[in-house]
Amino acid sequence: ENGLIRNASIYKLYLDINDKASKLKAGTYELSPSMTMAEITEKLVIGGSASQVVKLVLKEGQTVEDLAQTLLDMGVIQSKEDFLKIMQTGEDYKGYSFIDAASGEPGLKYVMEGYMFPDTYEIYIDSDPDVIIKKFLDRFENIYSPEYAARAEELNMTTHEVITMASVIEKEARSGDFKKVSAVFHNRLNQNMKLQSCPTAQYVLGIKKLRLTAEDVSVDSPYNTYKYAGLPAGPICSPSKLAIEAALWPDEDFM
Repeated sequence: ENGLIRNASIYKLYLDINDKASKLKAGTYELSPSMTMAEITEKLVIGGSASQVVKLVLKEGQTVEDLAQTLLDMGVIQSKEDFLKIMQTGEDYKGYSFIDAASGEPGLKYVMEGYMFPDTYEIYIDSDPDVIIKKFLDRFENIYSPEYAARAEELNMTTHEVITMASVIEKEARSGDFKKVSAVFHNRLNQNMKLQSCPTAQYVLGIKKLRLTAEDVSVDSPYNTYKYAGLPAGPICSPSKLAIEAALWPDEDFM
């Protein structure tokens, strides 16, 4: 009656397909026209006032493994391994064009890495992980504007390449130096040089230390930019908006 559900028949079909029809709880709810069917359903299944709303923070530079640990600590997921399998394949999220494109890239550790946009989110503590994942992806889709896509095309870069570069920039420098570091990386790519970025080797090894050994940087992986020229196979963390913009608009004074 308030226009929150645009088509009652489609919504009933959605409930049946997702086995939610018998799980809706009577009660008083605050809903918004901006909410999706999934978000409205989540509220009605959980039962409104009885469920606890918490803040979920994914910081710039964190990985899907960091996110999995956070969700486990919060009690949102019961298995870190099961969550990471979802991140690894991205199978259920190919409706997002950027995930569909990334899934075709060879050698990826996690298809979803880089696309869980870093931000602060309000979630229900007993939310379905699918709803939370879609919040991250929807936020990325909102941030990565047509202007960004057009600029990437000017640079002859795919979205995957932009996010991959942005993730390396995020781990390499402070935000004030992002555009300078981006210029250095662009120059090296244009000259078919190795990026030689320590964070890419650290990502493969799963370690964090100031100095890498010769053995560390010789690890054989498509992510290791000491061993292979060009960008790593995929993003190595969740880059911020500033890092994405730096990848798209490097400091021209350093080019």
